[in-house]
Amino acid sequence: MPRRKSCRVHGRHSYLNGLAQHVRYNRGQEESMAHLPLTSEEVSPTKLVIKFEKVGLTDEQFWRLCCDNGDLQMELSAQKELIIMPPVGLKTGWRENILTTRLTVWAEKDGTGIVCGPATLFRLPNTAFRGPDAAWIRKERLEAVTDKELEEFGQFCPDFVAEIRSPRDTLKELQEKMAEYTANPTISWNSRPNDVNTV
Repeated sequence: MPRRKSCRVHGRHSYLNGLAQHVRYNRGQEESMAHLPLTSEEVSPTKLVIKFEKVGLTDEQFWRLCCDNGDLQMELSAQKELIIMPPVGLKTGWRENILTTRLTVWAEKDGTGIVCGPATLFRLPNTAFRGPDAAWIRKERLEAVTDKELEEFGQFCPDFVAEIRSPRDTLKELQEKMAEYTANPTISWNSRPNDVNTV
Protein backbone atom coordinates (compact mmCIF):
# COMPACT_ATOMS: atom_id res chain seq x y z
CA MET A 1 0.00 0.00 0.00
CA PRO A 2 1.56 3.36 -1.02
CA ARG A 3 2.59 5.69 1.76
CA ARG A 4 0.50 8.81 2.22
CA LYS A 5 2.19 12.12 1.77
CA SER A 6 2.95 13.94 4.99
CA CYS A 7 0.85 16.97 5.87
CA ARG A 8 2.28 20.26 7.14
CA VAL A 9 -0.40 20.40 9.81
CA HIS A 10 0.26 17.51 12.18
CA GLY A 11 -2.29 15.83 14.42
CA ARG A 12 -5.27 13.52 14.02
CA HIS A 13 -6.65 15.45 11.06
CA SER A 14 -5.20 16.03 7.61
CA TYR A 15 -6.38 18.96 5.55
CA LEU A 16 -7.49 18.87 1.93
CA ASN A 17 -4.86 20.00 -0.52
CA GLY A 18 -7.54 21.98 -2.30
CA LEU A 19 -7.70 24.38 0.65
CA ALA A 20 -4.13 25.46 0.09
CA GLN A 21 -5.06 28.06 -2.49
CA HIS A 22 -7.28 29.81 0.08
CA VAL A 23 -4.70 29.81 2.85
CA ARG A 24 -2.61 32.79 3.90
CA TYR A 25 -0.23 32.61 6.83
CA ASN A 26 -1.17 35.71 8.76
CA ARG A 27 -2.47 36.57 12.20
CA GLY A 28 -5.24 38.84 13.41
CA GLN A 29 -3.97 42.22 14.48
CA GLU A 30 -5.42 45.13 16.40
CA GLU A 31 -7.51 47.56 14.39
CA SER A 32 -4.98 50.29 15.20
CA MET A 33 -2.12 48.25 13.75
CA ALA A 34 -1.23 47.86 10.09
CA HIS A 35 -2.46 44.58 8.65
CA LEU A 36 0.64 43.33 6.86
CA PRO A 37 1.43 39.79 5.67
CA LEU A 38 3.76 37.94 8.00
CA THR A 39 6.94 36.39 6.66
CA SER A 40 7.59 32.66 6.91
CA GLU A 41 9.90 33.37 9.85
CA GLU A 42 7.13 35.15 11.77
CA VAL A 43 4.39 32.52 11.57
CA SER A 44 4.25 28.85 12.42
CA PRO A 45 3.81 26.63 9.30
CA THR A 46 1.81 24.14 11.37
CA LYS A 47 -1.22 26.46 11.62
CA LEU A 48 -3.86 26.66 8.93
CA VAL A 49 -5.28 30.15 8.31
CA ILE A 50 -8.35 30.57 6.09
CA LYS A 51 -9.65 34.00 5.10
CA PHE A 52 -13.38 34.60 5.62
CA GLU A 53 -13.44 38.41 5.44
CA LYS A 54 -15.12 38.60 2.02
CA VAL A 55 -17.31 35.54 2.49
CA GLY A 56 -18.47 36.58 5.95
CA LEU A 57 -18.63 34.52 9.13
CA THR A 58 -21.05 35.54 11.87
CA ASP A 59 -20.55 34.83 15.58
CA GLU A 60 -23.34 32.24 15.43
CA GLN A 61 -21.77 30.51 12.42
CA PHE A 62 -18.39 30.41 14.14
CA TRP A 63 -20.01 28.95 17.26
CA ARG A 64 -21.68 26.25 15.15
CA LEU A 65 -18.40 25.56 13.35
CA CYS A 66 -16.66 25.05 16.68
CA CYS A 67 -19.48 22.80 17.98
CA ASP A 68 -19.46 20.68 14.82
CA ASN A 69 -15.67 20.29 14.99
CA GLY A 70 -15.09 20.00 18.71
CA ASP A 71 -11.85 18.06 18.27
CA LEU A 72 -10.22 21.01 16.46
CA GLN A 73 -8.73 24.00 18.26
CA MET A 74 -9.80 27.16 16.43
CA GLU A 75 -9.63 30.92 16.85
CA LEU A 76 -11.01 33.76 14.72
CA SER A 77 -9.09 36.98 14.17
CA ALA A 78 -10.65 40.43 14.01
CA GLN A 79 -10.01 40.30 10.25
CA LYS A 80 -12.15 37.11 10.00
CA GLU A 81 -9.19 34.79 9.57
CA LEU A 82 -10.05 31.30 10.80
CA ILE A 83 -6.99 29.87 12.57
CA ILE A 84 -6.85 26.08 12.98
CA MET A 85 -4.11 24.90 15.31
CA PRO A 86 -2.59 21.43 15.71
CA PRO A 87 -2.63 19.60 19.06
CA VAL A 88 0.09 20.59 21.51
CA GLY A 89 2.89 18.22 22.38
CA LEU A 90 3.43 16.38 25.66
CA LYS A 91 5.74 19.03 27.15
CA THR A 92 3.48 21.95 26.23
CA GLY A 93 0.43 20.11 27.57
CA TRP A 94 2.29 19.50 30.82
CA ARG A 95 3.25 23.17 31.11
CA GLU A 96 -0.33 24.27 30.38
CA ASN A 97 -1.58 21.98 33.14
CA ILE A 98 0.97 23.36 35.62
CA LEU A 99 -0.09 26.89 34.73
CA THR A 100 -3.84 26.36 35.06
CA THR A 101 -3.43 24.28 38.23
CA ARG A 102 -1.35 26.91 40.02
CA LEU A 103 -3.66 29.69 38.90
CA THR A 104 -6.70 27.69 40.05
CA VAL A 105 -5.15 27.00 43.48
CA TRP A 106 -4.51 30.72 43.90
CA ALA A 107 -8.00 31.64 42.66
CA GLU A 108 -9.68 29.26 45.10
CA LYS A 109 -7.74 30.76 47.99
CA ASP A 110 -8.45 34.29 46.80
CA GLY A 111 -12.12 33.57 46.16
CA THR A 112 -12.83 36.56 43.93
CA GLY A 113 -12.65 34.93 40.51
CA ILE A 114 -12.67 31.75 38.41
CA VAL A 115 -10.12 30.17 36.08
CA CYS A 116 -10.68 28.84 32.55
CA GLY A 117 -8.34 26.69 30.47
CA PRO A 118 -7.26 26.88 26.81
CA ALA A 119 -10.47 25.30 25.47
CA THR A 120 -12.47 28.42 26.45
CA LEU A 121 -12.88 31.14 23.80
CA PHE A 122 -13.53 34.81 24.52
CA ARG A 123 -14.97 37.37 22.12
CA LEU A 124 -12.81 40.47 22.44
CA PRO A 125 -14.05 44.03 21.80
CA ASN A 126 -12.28 44.01 18.41
CA THR A 127 -14.52 41.01 17.44
CA ALA A 128 -11.67 38.46 17.60
CA PHE A 129 -12.25 35.12 19.33
CA ARG A 130 -9.21 34.09 21.34
CA GLY A 131 -8.49 31.18 23.67
CA PRO A 132 -5.67 31.96 26.13
CA ASP A 133 -3.89 29.04 27.78
CA ALA A 134 -5.20 30.27 31.14
CA ALA A 135 -7.68 33.02 31.99
CA TRP A 136 -8.96 34.50 35.26
CA ILE A 137 -12.27 36.37 35.47
CA ARG A 138 -13.67 38.28 38.45
CA LYS A 139 -16.88 36.69 39.76
CA GLU A 140 -18.65 40.05 39.86
CA ARG A 141 -18.46 40.21 36.07
CA LEU A 142 -20.37 36.93 35.82
CA GLU A 143 -23.31 37.98 37.99
CA ALA A 144 -25.30 39.26 34.99
CA VAL A 145 -24.44 36.25 32.83
CA THR A 146 -27.15 33.58 32.47
CA ASP A 147 -26.51 29.84 32.81
CA LYS A 148 -27.08 29.46 29.06
CA GLU A 149 -24.55 32.19 28.28
CA LEU A 150 -22.03 30.52 30.58
CA GLU A 151 -22.06 27.53 28.21
CA GLU A 152 -21.15 29.73 25.23
CA PHE A 153 -18.27 32.02 24.30
CA GLY A 154 -17.21 34.53 26.93
CA GLN A 155 -18.44 37.89 25.62
CA PHE A 156 -15.65 39.91 27.21
CA CYS A 157 -11.89 40.05 27.68
CA PRO A 158 -10.68 38.20 30.81
CA ASP A 159 -9.14 40.17 33.68
CA PHE A 160 -5.93 38.14 33.44
CA VAL A 161 -4.57 35.93 30.66
CA ALA A 162 -1.46 33.78 30.36
CA GLU A 163 0.05 32.16 27.28
CA ILE A 164 2.55 29.33 27.00
CA ARG A 165 4.86 29.76 24.03
CA SER A 166 5.04 26.35 22.37
CA PRO A 167 6.98 25.22 19.27
CA ARG A 168 3.83 25.90 17.21
CA ASP A 169 3.99 29.62 18.14
CA THR A 170 6.35 32.23 16.77
CA LEU A 171 7.31 35.22 18.90
CA LYS A 172 5.63 37.59 16.42
CA GLU A 173 2.34 35.70 16.54
CA LEU A 174 2.29 35.58 20.34
CA GLN A 175 3.19 39.27 20.66
CA GLU A 176 0.27 40.25 18.41
CA LYS A 177 -2.11 38.02 20.33
CA MET A 178 -1.00 39.51 23.65
CA ALA A 179 -1.38 43.01 22.18
CA GLU A 180 -5.07 42.28 21.61
CA TYR A 181 -5.47 41.44 25.28
CA THR A 182 -3.52 44.44 26.58
CA ALA A 183 -5.59 46.77 24.38
CA ASN A 184 -8.27 46.06 27.00
CA PRO A 185 -8.01 46.48 30.80
CA THR A 186 -6.32 43.09 31.13
CA ILE A 187 -3.14 41.85 32.77
CA SER A 188 -1.30 39.50 30.40
CA TRP A 189 1.72 37.25 30.79
CA ASN A 190 3.54 34.77 28.57
CA SER A 191 6.20 32.19 29.30
CA ARG A 192 9.47 31.40 27.60
CA PRO A 193 9.63 28.30 25.36
CA ASN A 194 11.62 26.15 27.80
CA ASP A 195 10.20 27.57 31.04
CA VAL A 196 8.57 24.69 32.92
CA ASN A 197 9.27 25.06 36.62
CA THR A 198 8.49 28.76 36.90
CA VAL A 199 5.24 29.04 34.96
